[in-house]
Amino acid sequence: MITTLFRDRLPQGLSFPVGTEALSRGVPALSTLNAALLLVWRSTWASQLYDPKWQHGRYPVLHFGPNLPRMRINGQKVRERPENCGIVIVEYAVLSDLRKRVLDNFMVHGALPVSAQLAAMKTPSFGLVFSSRTSTLEVYARGGILQRSRDA
Repeated sequence: MITTLFRDRLPQGLSFPVGTEALSRGVPALSTLNAALLLVWRSTWASQLYDPKWQHGRYPVLHFGPNLPRMRINGQKVRERPENCGIVIVEYAVLSDLRKRVLDNFMVHGALPVSAQLAAMKTPSFGLVFSSRTSTLEVYARGGILQRSRDA
């Protein structure tokens, strides 16, 4: 089971692209890891990332790690981390126009590399970035790109 700990309110024009249902379906291991999910935009530094003129077509989508990230929550309540939580997922809002492309790419190309990273656990913290120019997801860790998906 994936437990949602926090969900930011989004302004018009932004959407969360993946969500718990697609994560559970695409990466079944997340249920056995008792994953926790935070859906963020305004409550963190991430809100500064979404000015389209500065994006160069690359958008952070998901981050997987062992710990809750440090966040400024604007006085909003974050639920407690579940007992025996094995992984914390942070999902970032993207432009609503990109939501379907990101979700489709995740289901076709992104879920498998996430499953592989979780199974290997060689990288304690990793994430996915979506390139709107090439419609690909990039798996990144330790400051570099580990893998690129094929075009969706």
